[in-house]
Amino acid sequence: MNTEMMYDLIIVGGGPAGLSAAIYAARARNKVLIVEKGEIGGQITAAGALVNYPGVPNTTGKEVTEAMYEQALSFGAQWLATEVTGLELTDTIKTVHTKKGDYQSLAVLLATGANPQSVGFTGEKEFRGHGVAYCATCDGEFFTDKDIFVVGSGADAIEESIFLTKYGKSITILVKKAAFDCAQTLVDSLQEYPSISVKYNSEIVKAGGTDGILSYAEFKNRKDGTTWRYDAPPDDTFGIFVFAGHQPNAVLFGDAIRLDPKGYVLTDGEQKTTVDGVYAAGDLCVKSLRQVVTATADGAIAATAALKYCGAMHRQLKLPKFPPTSAIPATAKKNDPTTVPSPHTAGTFLTAEIRGQVEPILAKITSVVTLQVHGNDTDLSKELQEAAQEIAALSEKIKVQTVPQSPENIPYLSLLKGENTDTGIAFHGVPGGHEFTSFILALYNVAGPGQEMDEETKTALADIDATGKKIAMKVLVSLSCTMCPAVVQETQRLAAASSHITAEMFDLQHFPKLKNKYRVMSVPCLVINDHDVHFGKKSMHELLQLLKNV
Repeated sequence: MNTEMMYDLIIVGGGPAGLSAAIYAARARNKVLIVEKGEIGGQITAAGALVNYPGVPNTTGKEVTEAMYEQALSFGAQWLATEVTGLELTDTIKTVHTKKGDYQSLAVLLATGANPQSVGFTGEKEFRGHGVAYCATCDGEFFTDKDIFVVGSGADAIEESIFLTKYGKSITILVKKAAFDCAQTLVDSLQEYPSISVKYNSEIVKAGGTDGILSYAEFKNRKDGTTWRYDAPPDDTFGIFVFAGHQPNAVLFGDAIRLDPKGYVLTDGEQKTTVDGVYAAGDLCVKSLRQVVTATADGAIAATAALKYCGAMHRQLKLPKFPPTSAIPATAKKNDPTTVPSPHTAGTFLTAEIRGQVEPILAKITSVVTLQVHGNDTDLSKELQEAAQEIAALSEKIKVQTVPQSPENIPYLSLLKGENTDTGIAFHGVPGGHEFTSFILALYNVAGPGQEMDEETKTALADIDATGKKIAMKVLVSLSCTMCPAVVQETQRLAAASSHITAEMFDLQHFPKLKNKYRVMSVPCLVINDHDVHFGKKSMHELLQLLKNV
């Protein structure tokens, strides 16, 4: 048994529950590994304002979880950005299979969360991305001055409806039962928003339209059976936002872990599952309240119980104490290209703080990369030129070229390997906001050393290249979208590794024609070869499957 490669606790999932557990376990000088396939913080990063986290009155899910991530690393926890492909949980020594290899531990904490759940009304799938949406922060702006229906009876439905008042002309909440399933104080807060109305005992039955444009919806009163219909104004559309609960991410567990009829993990008071040495925390578990504060509490309780179990296993198996990894200062995050914060501009592209964080990353690049600005005399072109020059000033390996284009064309920025080889990677719009990290990662992947690519991805990419097919991907985004960067980054990562693939980001605020052409009412929107249109966040595995089918 190679104890050097073993951990006391492996945490599957890097949301609030997993990060809280990592903080408690690593601070107690245990060897801890967090495995997360997505971004730091999980789904809470897609939320807008977080106003009910104790002691932090005005923040966001992203800010809170980034601080938790830094804290966990500062105590010595390790972070592994990859996907878990399998779990062996019933043995004394647990094994976690990932795309980057196998890892073993004495205990495992499951914190995989839950995904938004669809309702199942007729037309829901057909009009997803064309009027049916699941993220107010990402898609609210597409429904400016339009009527919006919100499906849901919990706190999420109310909070997201309030957020949508920034955009919608009217908001109608459809509650299936006679009352909301949340605190009355939250329900009472709706009185402050005259544009919000509530229909109780109501559900949507059907949504429809023609040519990909949502134009009508049919509703039913579940109590008396009456029905009614809404028709959008002529030449207009409307929105349906679904906040109807979540589906637990329990596919990996198979039959090893006992679940309730809805698929949530059953745990005891210490968050222990029905398997010794296996714990669960957060939205994955059976619980009455799913909030950030309860997820962090779950994580702390689970970690504390897991460490007692680990101590007993060390004694039983006569194992030496696993040396914890060295604590990483919080500032180390600044040197990680996958976690660069977004710049907050004030007349310039980079603030002094962001410049100081980006410079160590760009110092690692190994070859020349050229930022080619296709510009004119517009303000957007000047912004792109400024951004390119400020980034280039941070590394002698980054060059800038300017390619004049006519005033009617929208300026954009493309990346060249060396000074002449087009990579097919481009940003149509200033890569700020949530896409700033995408921009830095694109530089890093083109100039080298680049992000590590697992063998499965390499093999799949080689198979796609072997067909000789040319694949052009457009990712249509909003800079306020928290789910868009994942798709931009994965597509451009493939483009950096393959001469057969191109990947371009389009900020839709500058491209209304593209928005209309593909009937986009939700982002991210991935368009492959100007034909196949896909909405929503995509993992690398899902993306490769789409490309194989081109």
